[in-house]
Amino acid sequence: MHTQLYAQHPPAWQITDEDGLPSMEVYGVYQDTKGYIWFATELGVCRYDGNSFKTYPTPTARSKGMSNLREDKRGRIWFMNFSNQVFYIEKGQAKELKIPKHIKIYRVQEVQVNIKNSKVYIQDSHQILEYNPANQQWQTFQLDPKLSTITGLTQDNYANMWYLEGGRVLWKHPHNGKPVKVKRMPAFFGEKMMFLGDLWGMGKRGDEIRRVKNGKIEAAFSQHHSQLKDLVITRFKRDREGNYWILGFNGGYCFTADFKPFRGGLHLFEGTVVSDVLQDREGNYWFTTLRSGVYFMPSKEVLYYNEDNSALEDKRINALAMNTKGDLFLGGTNGKVSVFDPHTRRIKFQHDIGQIKEVEAMLYNPHQQQLYVSSNGLNIFKEGQSNKWDFYTKPNYKESPMTVMPDAGVAGSAPKNYAFFGKDHIVSASSVGIDVIRLAPRPNELPPLTPVFRANNRTYQVTPNKIPYVHYLPYFLRLRSGRARAVWGDTVNQRIWAGYHDGLYYYNAQGKANQLIDQQNNHGIYALSITQTPNGLVWIGTIEHGLYGIRDTTIVYHYDMGSGLVSNYCKVLRPDGNKLWVGTAQGIQLVDPAKSTFELFNQQDGLVTNEVRDLLIKGNQVWVATTKGLLVFNKTEMRKNTSFPPIYITGVSIWDKEVPLKEAYELAYDQNNLRVEFKGLAYRSRGRFLYKYRMIGLDSTWTTINSTNSFARYSSIPYGTYEFEVKAVNEDGVESEGIAVLQVTVHKHYTQTWWFILLVVLGALSVLSAFFLLRIQNLKRENHIKQALRNSQLSALKVQMNPHFIFNALNSIQEFILLNEKRLANAFLGKFADLMRLTLDMSNEKQVGLVEELKVLRLYLELEAIRFEDTFEYQIKVDDSIDPEEVSIPSMLIQPYVENAIKHGLLHKKDHRKLFISFTKSDEGDLLCCQVEDNGIGRKKSWELKAKRKTYHKSFAMSATQKRLELLNHGRKASIMVSIIDLENEAGQALGTSVHLKIPIDSTFN
Repeated sequence: MHTQLYAQHPPAWQITDEDGLPSMEVYGVYQDTKGYIWFATELGVCRYDGNSFKTYPTPTARSKGMSNLREDKRGRIWFMNFSNQVFYIEKGQAKELKIPKHIKIYRVQEVQVNIKNSKVYIQDSHQILEYNPANQQWQTFQLDPKLSTITGLTQDNYANMWYLEGGRVLWKHPHNGKPVKVKRMPAFFGEKMMFLGDLWGMGKRGDEIRRVKNGKIEAAFSQHHSQLKDLVITRFKRDREGNYWILGFNGGYCFTADFKPFRGGLHLFEGTVVSDVLQDREGNYWFTTLRSGVYFMPSKEVLYYNEDNSALEDKRINALAMNTKGDLFLGGTNGKVSVFDPHTRRIKFQHDIGQIKEVEAMLYNPHQQQLYVSSNGLNIFKEGQSNKWDFYTKPNYKESPMTVMPDAGVAGSAPKNYAFFGKDHIVSASSVGIDVIRLAPRPNELPPLTPVFRANNRTYQVTPNKIPYVHYLPYFLRLRSGRARAVWGDTVNQRIWAGYHDGLYYYNAQGKANQLIDQQNNHGIYALSITQTPNGLVWIGTIEHGLYGIRDTTIVYHYDMGSGLVSNYCKVLRPDGNKLWVGTAQGIQLVDPAKSTFELFNQQDGLVTNEVRDLLIKGNQVWVATTKGLLVFNKTEMRKNTSFPPIYITGVSIWDKEVPLKEAYELAYDQNNLRVEFKGLAYRSRGRFLYKYRMIGLDSTWTTINSTNSFARYSSIPYGTYEFEVKAVNEDGVESEGIAVLQVTVHKHYTQTWWFILLVVLGALSVLSAFFLLRIQNLKRENHIKQALRNSQLSALKVQMNPHFIFNALNSIQEFILLNEKRLANAFLGKFADLMRLTLDMSNEKQVGLVEELKVLRLYLELEAIRFEDTFEYQIKVDDSIDPEEVSIPSMLIQPYVENAIKHGLLHKKDHRKLFISFTKSDEGDLLCCQVEDNGIGRKKSWELKAKRKTYHKSFAMSATQKRLELLNHGRKASIMVSIIDLENEAGQALGTSVHLKIPIDSTFN
């Protein structure tokens, strides 16, 4: 877009063929129901989305010039060319509506599409053609054959068609019936008609527009005859706000709903052939021209002046001021200050600085009717005098080497800012410091500076001079040297606020300087501008830290880009009541601290540039000085763009290959690389809006991108169902009313499907089951082998133990025979036979009842008693709580310990041999406790006797019993425990041995 403006004209941006417009000759403009802007041009029809154009080829067209853009209920765009052809766009392609050959066509002049049934009406010069897309049927209506021509085809709000026959007879064609003759119109009514609330007729010139009101024809714009009589009309339309637009071969005019001229009859686009106008849903205006392309005007309420369209000599305006008459002082870069009359929009007078210097700042003194101008020092102008007043100063302290010097000594070489301090003092911020200058005092005036204040600061006396226009200044004070940018005189609190290069300072009534620091953020405050609102708040605009509001000397407000400002660079501050206008590098903001609101006015709203140099507020008008000229707008017309930006998904690509656009996609697992393109329509933003998008199922928050990137890419989307959502956000933060949605389903790889996973699980379970079954079988087989081995070992031991016992018994019988003790030998043999029978029976049993074990023990002890004759006593005691019939123990478990007690303990004792065997239960009842106690010689004495023998013989019975215990305890939760205690008296002499066995009662023996 290019800025091109006309005399005192609202800012408008030109769209040309360089931007993609097919032709600079444009016949019409239309906004469709989706929000797109359509243009009918000399080289075809195109659609505009605010960023790019899409042109629709018409291969069968006999001429490319198109006009009469219309839309039906199905969203198809209809248009015609100048070669009697009608076209429509459907599904992105332009198609020709073929008129049957039997219908003779003379000259197609107009096309209308019925707003109810989408029937197409074609105005031929001698007939009306009706086409019904629903059944593709045609009808022709030839009215009165005596009246040769048909003109003025138009449609009212009730879908009725109206047209003139022969330029005089008015016909009404209902949407569901046949034409009806209404009345005969006067010749001056005009041949073109349109319904703009009422039925209007239009002639060839601007003053030939009439309407039918209450059955009467009236000239609504007759009072503007002189203004409109020379305008050859191209279009008469009404915008969304009810304003009337009369356009023609020399620009156009706007009239309010009550037919009053806009801005006093402002002539828009003077010298340009304007063919059509459209106010879109955002309130922007689009003007089409026949040789200059398209003009986009965001607001008609802003007026713009520069050296090309007004009497201004310099478009770069740095400073503004206004006198009591309402005249505007404009300070630019050409060394002159122009006095501008806002009513006549003319330059009344110019003050000449005397050299081409840039004006930095201005201040108007209403009491003395003087203008103070900063340009290479302080310049003072009296109203109506073109030359400045000169004055000279010299310091009053003796040691100063300075002599009489020109005015640069008063306010520095380049003052940046002026402010009043009382009625007769101004404070100046310049490159050399902050100065307080006293103007011509009035009688008995009390100056705002106290004697202490003046004593604490340097004073310069001013010396009169005989040069013409000498201005006498009694004195001025330099508060401090050093570069300063901003200053303010606070007479409410008797302070001077000074913005130096090293921070913000305030001087109290005693002239003492104090620096104010942003303690919360731990940095200084570097002021560009300072002002004060009526509630006493002092406001500081800074270079990079935004805006501060100070009450007394305490910061009570701090605004920056994080809290509402559009920029942290605040160059200009102007109070408006207790609100504040802020000029920044990104436009203008109206800040309302009471409501914490920030209204923005920038290029999207009509500023020609966002770089604001100065502001001036007068009543409802806001004057803006910029580097491109002067603007003015009514602050009551500032409005937020509340139009919801439409949003559409325009394309989908899979692995960067475009696919047909659908509402939902079913994708295979390897089609999970997706690119989604979308388009938001926010024309006022001029391409500077935002998109927000997310993929529900992947994203929990919105992703924000600039409108220059109108797509989202997702690579490697996991399987699942997702919903892509996107919306647009316009320049004022208004989001799309609806969200564009795309359904996406990515199917699983067959390895991720339920049946495949189930198959894998079942297969794995089968493998594991087979493995564990085999393992269990192997373990069982191993356990069986081990158990069989242990049983064989036990059986072998018992087999070995039985011969051992038999050998000992036979030795005893042999001894009886040798001693000729036949009776004893016979008795011994009988008991021995019984013992052998029981032993043989038990040798094949793993476990036997306690009763059988007791029988064996008793027989064995009886045999041993026979051997020892009367020197051996034994006792077997079973506790009453034990039922020998119910308790089972391993076979032949107790006998080896009894045998060992007799053989190694009692055998070597000569007399009083005693053996005690007892069976009891443990306290818990889960153990059978067996005690074998003898009063023999003890283990120590027995070992000594063995040591004296020439050959060492280890007791086989005990060693076999120990091995047998190890085998029995294998794999058991509770083991058989054996403990041996040596019995001794206090003198350490052996009293015998006690063996304790603890046998689990409930154990299972394998």
